Amino acid sequence: MIRSFILLVVGLFLTGKTCMHVIIGARFFHKDADWIHNVARRWGATLLKLAGVKLEVSGKENLITDGPQLFMANHQSWFDIFIVLACIPCQFRFLAKKELFEKPIFGATLYCYQAIPIDRKNFISAMRSIDAAARQVQAGRSVMTYPEGTRSRDGQLQPFKKGVFQLALKSGVPIVPVIIIGASDIMPKKSFRVQSGRKVRVVIGEPVPVDGYSVETVDDLIERVRNIMLQHQVTQPGRDGG
Repeated sequence: MIRSFILLVVGLFLTGKTCMHVIIGARFFHKDADWIHNVARRWGATLLKLAGVKLEVSGKENLITDGPQLFMANHQSWFDIFIVLACIPCQFRFLAKKELFEKPIFGATLYCYQAIPIDRKNFISAMRSIDAAARQVQAGRSVMTYPEGTRSRDGQLQPFKKGVFQLALKSGVPIVPVIIIGASDIMPKKSFRVQSGRKVRVVIGEPVPVDGYSVETVDDLIERVRNIMLQHQVTQPGRDGG
């Protein structure tokens, strides 16, 4: 418990320091948000190292290098954010719930980062966010989404929300599934206890084209992507040596 407390304090300090670095840098020195993404990648990798998390990544050859893509990752823990930042080398922006943008300092950082807020409590506002995200993707910017909408309590894949699949249809770019296995063992939902020394496996799946799908057949697209994720969630890695 003491180790978890120390890790949380150090993690919060580094997060605050990174946020201030981004806000000041974006205001006075760097107008390109890609610079902020590179800072975020270092932040994510540092926090994983502090927590003793070891990543095993496969499927990087499935990343699209000549155009944008829509990432869809399962959501097991707060550490998922650090994990996708550390293991996916290309530029992308997060589709994040609106409440995060209301947090002092952190919210300002998200705006500098050009993350896309989505109001899950307001359908009309949510659709506007989907349209804004689609415009970013069509302009060449990849977007990271979590189709479950919230973190899983037990690490099992939850039902998918339709909103991010509407984004896929509007943008017209392939969906790249990102399967995170073992992150729920690090820091489960509603827990502040950090289990260090964990190994997390990340599988980047083959792109799923959205050509041929429509609003009427979006459920078929959801099932296809969800089944891909389920196929990779059989093995749960544990602590090294155990």
